[in-house]
Amino acid sequence: MGRDKKTTDEPPNKGTVFVSGYAMLPGKIPAYSMFGTVGVFLIIDSSHGKIIDADFSLVSRTAKEILQSIFVGKNIDNDRELILEELDLRYFGHAQKALIAATNNLLERYDEMTHKENE
Repeated sequence: MGRDKKTTDEPPNKGTVFVSGYAMLPGKIPAYSMFGTVGVFLIIDSSHGKIIDADFSLVSRTAKEILQSIFVGKNIDNDRELILEELDLRYFGHAQKALIAATNNLLERYDEMTHKENE
């Protein structure tokens, strides 16, 4: 299975923003003993809202790959419901609920920061 990669190998430019969200992990998965929480980390093109890179504080390479395919290329403003739906329909790992909660936390943080910029 091919891995969705960020749209460029160049480092993020000044037109991008970084945003993160966290949630508690269930105690029965390996990442819990390492992190305790799950983190969702996105780099977003601030002029268009396109998610250009994504990372996650999970142990499994395959989990990270499926999650990247859910996030990368989507629009942070217009594709929120699609992202959350795909997390529900495509990610069946034990961290699913925590990932959805972390994504909602990230979206709230993004809204807070972009609202602050627009004031």
